[in-house]
Amino acid sequence: MGRCIVLTEGDHSLLQEMFRWYQRNKNLRHQFRRRSIFGGGGDTASAILAAGGRVYEVQDSAMGDGIYNCVKLQLESDNWTDETSKDKFYLDGLKIWKADYHYVVDDIVLYSDSYYGCVTDHTSEAGTPPPNDEFVKIWSWGYATGAWDSETAYVVGDRVIYGGKHYLCIHNNTNQIPDVRPSKWKETYVAGDYVYRTIDLTDHFFKCTTTHVSASNKQPPNTNYWESFFIAEVLNLQESDPTASTAQPLTEGDRMTVWKTKDDDGNNRYVGLPFQTGGFKVFEVQSEATGDGVYNCYEQTLDATDWNNTSGAPKIVEKNTVSIQVLNLAEYDPELNYVRHLTAGDLIAAFQYLDDEGANRWCGMPLRQYNSDRTRMAYCKNDAGTGKTITCFLDTDTVGTEITVHCSIARGGTNLNEAIPLLKDGDPIFVQKINDGTNDYWRCVGVPFMLKENCLCTPP
Repeated sequence: MGRCIVLTEGDHSLLQEMFRWYQRNKNLRHQFRRRSIFGGGGDTASAILAAGGRVYEVQDSAMGDGIYNCVKLQLESDNWTDETSKDKFYLDGLKIWKADYHYVVDDIVLYSDSYYGCVTDHTSEAGTPPPNDEFVKIWSWGYATGAWDSETAYVVGDRVIYGGKHYLCIHNNTNQIPDVRPSKWKETYVAGDYVYRTIDLTDHFFKCTTTHVSASNKQPPNTNYWESFFIAEVLNLQESDPTASTAQPLTEGDRMTVWKTKDDDGNNRYVGLPFQTGGFKVFEVQSEATGDGVYNCYEQTLDATDWNNTSGAPKIVEKNTVSIQVLNLAEYDPELNYVRHLTAGDLIAAFQYLDDEGANRWCGMPLRQYNSDRTRMAYCKNDAGTGKTITCFLDTDTVGTEITVHCSIARGGTNLNEAIPLLKDGDPIFVQKINDGTNDYWRCVGVPFMLKENCLCTPP
């Protein structure tokens, strides 16, 4: 038997906004043409989109103004159906070693938790994984601080200085002279050497361009000695006009869908849009911003430590204190005498949305509220009269926005002044804004109005 999902009024509003976002971004070629950010104009933009995008991951800022150093990612087929939470993307050029695959020079593979660089074009064979004649092991970058000693038992990874050169131990040994035993020691660094260096928990790959004695001031990514693998400069289109952009700068680990185009001098350039466009983020309200439903918020993140905590610890915690303006979509059409719905500590699930001038805006719906935006308080302006409606002040007596509230009267009643409870000037009632499919209207909730009945009693 199928399941039925019941959507609330707020759910419908959110889905409508998501659909509008999809419609806008489905036609990105028009955004590109209007903003003239491509040297080739609209035709170039269409060609780029037709060619399809690739996924890149931000490493760091390149030169500012929305340009980032990025690495290209590829889908890893072995992880497509993996259910152990492995990333479906791998560094393009970094491959999982497998048999019957054609590798070319400078391909980097991962095998048995170690990295290897391909030094000869070849097709791999089952039973001959790295290390072998076609692959050399890639070691973590480092440098020696002490001299070689004939009495010391060295282990893999140790580094020594001998004869004015630096060497890395690649096999455990004792009293094996570095410059005469290449099977035990590897000189560092010689042009063509591969290394990786872990920066902010991410492994970055480099190739030595100039033979040199390793030192702390020559570590990658020093471009005098090293070139980066797989790095490309990518312009985030949301920051293409730095003087007018309201987009948040990207940080390491953010991912973009990227296309290749040409600038007006014919140079190849890469441009992209970040994944968070349309992706939800959670924000915590700090204060009102401009009013009318716009709030100053801080981005939140999931707390990995508390994910499995069952003692009541919050799963969502503050990510940073960068103030972001977010529109509560439940307040997109505020009353004249506006009273905010949300307060500090409320949470909003939000996504980025382009306005009619191309600026990025954050919009969302509340997840948790201390001041509800579903049911609100209203105060009667007058005593109840004929008919089933009454004029009220929304949120605040005598000064709130005047609204007309519709009431339901049981037993066929048609006049509020003939029903109980009998409303008087200043009485508070709960109200909700309802849409009947055509129009919005305010409805009284939580009050069971009933017709008054005469009671004829016989005295004892």
